[in-house]
Amino acid sequence: MKTQILPPTTENLQMVSEQIKNGSIGALPTETVYGLAGNLRNEQSILNIFQTKNRPSFDPLIVHTAYDPELNAKQVLYKLEDKNLINLNGFSSDALLKTENLIEAFWPGALTLIFPKGDEVSDLITSGLNTVALRMPKHPYFQEVLKRSQCEICAPSANRFGRISPTQSNHVLTELEGKIPWILDGGNCKIGIESTIVFINLTGEVQLLRPGAIEKEKIEEILNEPVVSSCSNIKSNKPLSPGTLKSHYAPKKPLFLFHSTSELSTQFDCNKKTAILFFQENDLEQFTQAHKEANLSCYQILTKNGEPAVAAKNLFASLRTLDESTAEILYAQTCPTNKGLEFAINDRLKRAAC
Repeated sequence: MKTQILPPTTENLQMVSEQIKNGSIGALPTETVYGLAGNLRNEQSILNIFQTKNRPSFDPLIVHTAYDPELNAKQVLYKLEDKNLINLNGFSSDALLKTENLIEAFWPGALTLIFPKGDEVSDLITSGLNTVALRMPKHPYFQEVLKRSQCEICAPSANRFGRISPTQSNHVLTELEGKIPWILDGGNCKIGIESTIVFINLTGEVQLLRPGAIEKEKIEEILNEPVVSSCSNIKSNKPLSPGTLKSHYAPKKPLFLFHSTSELSTQFDCNKKTAILFFQENDLEQFTQAHKEANLSCYQILTKNGEPAVAAKNLFASLRTLDESTAEILYAQTCPTNKGLEFAINDRLKRAAC
């Protein structure tokens, strides 16, 4: 099979929409990362997603649904229930209000919500769980395909399971060439890090299952209450939501983390070809001044001046550049804090490291 990178023309948008509706799979851009897309209601399509990614059956998928600007948050929920995608039976008024507030604030966008699943969602999609992960993406091409195909789309990241997530069409080609017929080219992903995953239980308790593009602090601001984080412990290999396995987003070469350049100095081996991911420019300057003899095959800087949004956007592409270098060993600097997007970046780095 030859994999084509398709420009997002009207004709190509219509063609890929028809293919997804009829059970084919391919790669679509989102604002977060590229997704491997298939029709929720076509079981063979879903099986093909798992097989193409070599994804284990115990890791559930995220379902993507279309945006309708005429619907408010409450109407969105009832429409999802009418489609038998979710089941709102037993939701307290507090749980419903919090869910509506988050939908109003962040949909369409990079927030995934966990619901009790409806009858139209197969156990294959949810890995046997009684819950389903739902998101309303903001990317215009993905939304166009959702509208044209008239179906919900499952779309995990368009890469081999556990590897670095793709934020450019050529990343997808590197990962899946010959395994899928097409990649719809949407350029570089605007955000570059996966969606935040939140679970609100029937009584209204809120848990952050995966940090991501929507900061925990913004969620707490909308809800006017602290949010419990259930993602700090990454030892589990039985995920309750996508993207939460202890080993994920990983390069092929060994990756080790450091927090400061002084800490890196205690680990660094001048005799090995090394590639290093620095958080910002002055960290590189400090290291090179102290280690002029360093055998650096490659280095990358996430952000020139410490902007977390820029760092998030550059994270996966930078890791991929290091992994494709001639280096034998990789190092990556964690963010200075665990707040906002830096929390999400550090989460991805921890899962990618040895």
